[in-house]
Amino acid sequence: MAALLRSLIHDPERVHRVGVQAGKSLVRSWEDCVGEVLERYNALLKSRGLPLIEPQK
Repeated sequence: MAALLRSLIHDPERVHRVGVQAGKSLVRSWEDCVGEVLERYNALLKSRGLPLIEPQK
């Protein structure tokens, strides 16, 4: 890993290309992130017998 990082220091164009490609494949919408957080909170609430949070439309 260290050797790869050292090689990238000398190839900023490659770093840029990899970053652009990663952004295309790793980007998630805000709605997806919020939905996932809500699901996790609701799982915790349910495990404690508390009322769930309903998603707002």
